[in-house]
Amino acid sequence: PDGETIACCKNCKYDSSDSSVELMSKTGRYKGTLRGHTGTVRSVAFSPNGSLLASAGVYLDDKVRLWDPRTREPKSTLMRNGVSLAWSPDGETIALGNASGYLLLLSKTGEEEGFVRGHTGFVCSVAYSLDGSLLASAGGIGDNSVRVWDPRTLKHKGTTTGHSSAVRSVAW
Repeated sequence: PDGETIACCKNCKYDSSDSSVELMSKTGRYKGTLRGHTGTVRSVAFSPNGSLLASAGVYLDDKVRLWDPRTREPKSTLMRNGVSLAWSPDGETIALGNASGYLLLLSKTGEEEGFVRGHTGFVCSVAYSLDGSLLASAGGIGDNSVRVWDPRTLKHKGTTTGHSSAVRSVAW
């Protein structure tokens, strides 16, 4: 959101010995490391106004952590595992896809706003439409689909099928 900072999770192995999130400048200069996860970090996303960075941990961690990207200090920990995450355009809700096929909506304070089992396995990616009226989710190995949801009700709006393998990422 500031156009200057990139956040990355580096290691996606099940037995990750590096469970950190690195911050770097757009030119590749190291800006710092966020430490606090105890297992693999699979996804990171800045809030729309850039005041928070969410990181999703899985396997030995099973937590979403919120950070102040300027100070690199932790702000809160949400007790949910996540393979993928995305902020709503208004910055109030985090959509979280997990390894069990669930799509969860969490407030930025960690309160559950809704959930639905939408896929048969990993939810590899989630993305809000620009106006926040729709949410897309990508199904991993064996599911091979993209599903579209109304994020206010989690009512299923449609599915694309016929992909020959896992759908790794979605974007609007």
